[in-house]
Amino acid sequence: MINSLCLYFKSCRMLIRSQMQYRASFLMQTFTQLVMMVTELLAVLILMDRFSVLGQWNRGEILFFFGVISTSFYLCECFARGITQFPPLIAQGDLDSMLIRPRGVLFQVICSRADPRRFGAILIGVLALILGSVSAQIHWTSFKMLLLIWTILGGMALVCGLFLIEATLSFFSVKRIELVNILTYGGRSTCQYPIDIYPRGLQLLFTLVAPFALTTHLPTAYILDKPLWGAGAGWSLLAPLSGFAFLGLMTFVFYRGLRRYRSTEGIVLRHADYRENDRMLTLLTPRGRVDALSRGCKRPKSPLLPCSEVFTLGNYELLGSKNHCVITSCLLTDSFYPLRLDIDKLSCAAYMANVCEATVQPEEDARRPFLLLARALGCLSYQSVAPRKVLSVFLLHYAVAMGYRPRLKHCVQCGERLPEEDSVLFDIEQGGVVCSRCAGQSRRAAMLSPAERAWLAEALAQGVRGELPPEDAPLPLLQAYLESRLEKRIPPLLTPL
Repeated sequence: MINSLCLYFKSCRMLIRSQMQYRASFLMQTFTQLVMMVTELLAVLILMDRFSVLGQWNRGEILFFFGVISTSFYLCECFARGITQFPPLIAQGDLDSMLIRPRGVLFQVICSRADPRRFGAILIGVLALILGSVSAQIHWTSFKMLLLIWTILGGMALVCGLFLIEATLSFFSVKRIELVNILTYGGRSTCQYPIDIYPRGLQLLFTLVAPFALTTHLPTAYILDKPLWGAGAGWSLLAPLSGFAFLGLMTFVFYRGLRRYRSTEGIVLRHADYRENDRMLTLLTPRGRVDALSRGCKRPKSPLLPCSEVFTLGNYELLGSKNHCVITSCLLTDSFYPLRLDIDKLSCAAYMANVCEATVQPEEDARRPFLLLARALGCLSYQSVAPRKVLSVFLLHYAVAMGYRPRLKHCVQCGERLPEEDSVLFDIEQGGVVCSRCAGQSRRAAMLSPAERAWLAEALAQGVRGELPPEDAPLPLLQAYLESRLEKRIPPLLTPL
């Protein structure tokens, strides 16, 4: 615990020093925050100048309530600002780096951001506390001093919990939920005044749902010697615990949402329209095939629209179980747009996607097929390589990745070494060349010329980088061989190559 606190304060010092590198900008923004808070304080003073009392509360007591809420809120915004920046971490894919570090995610999020510009707002809050205390003529005791500090700490915990609501909802939605601002910033503005001056509906909202009244107003009223709801010293001392209880509850909910979070690289193999604005995507990931729902991606301004097209490579943030995933956000890596400008390239890419979809299963290791497809799509898009050559190399190496490396030097029946300059038969079912004596035992074979045999050997050694003439690529043989070994029927090419 002590080590974590030391690390937190060290992080805060670093963040504050980094912002102080631009002193003019820092001072201007701090001054802006100060002016905004002075404006809010003047609004309270003008209101109390027009109405000397609000219910049972006079000017000094209203100022004291204003100071307690403002100090608690802006202390939290200053030292726990990182929580409010959590949704962009998911949208930009930066949460993954936090998950592999030894510290907890929430601790790292809090340490990631401090906002010293709020010092001006905190100063106005403390000034309001002093002015309200003097005007209300509070009789201070050691118990009341401790209760005030305890109340401010409870208010800070409550605000942190309210900020965690939006952080938790970011697991389920790609957009900010404006309803949360009603509870956070709306709660701050509302609860700067005593809760009993509002209608019963607002009292229940800010007592039971976002318990500002329970956490801060109950002990503050006791300090002012005007207990709310007849609460004595004991209840006033226990009331700030509701802020810590709310923070604990939202921390539990946050980590429950984090357990359902998954992030993975993926390539869209296929999409199907679902409802009016949604799509069901079939993704090839290093951890197998994933079927995921892309909600609202067909809307014109949807951030998921570019990542929901076929052949798109990106980092997808997934929420849900293994069988029912929803894409919450995606960071686009490459759309392979040149594929869409050439029908032959598009045909080859579609065939490769069909091969992957037919063979890769959910929750299995698919790192090699994923890398093969990503590299093949990149070669088709950005290199001057014949589509026939790329597809042939892909099928050959895909068969190797699945454990079906063809034998090209020795007969698969008797093991005799065959001369490289001779034409031989390739047994599709056995997965290799056969000699003339064993050819009669092959039920399904195709003739393999010396050039095609050399092409296969070179492709196995160097892949697309080798100097391989595309016309020597035995594409029909490789298609038949892969379908035979995988026992899958792959849809044919859209155009002949």
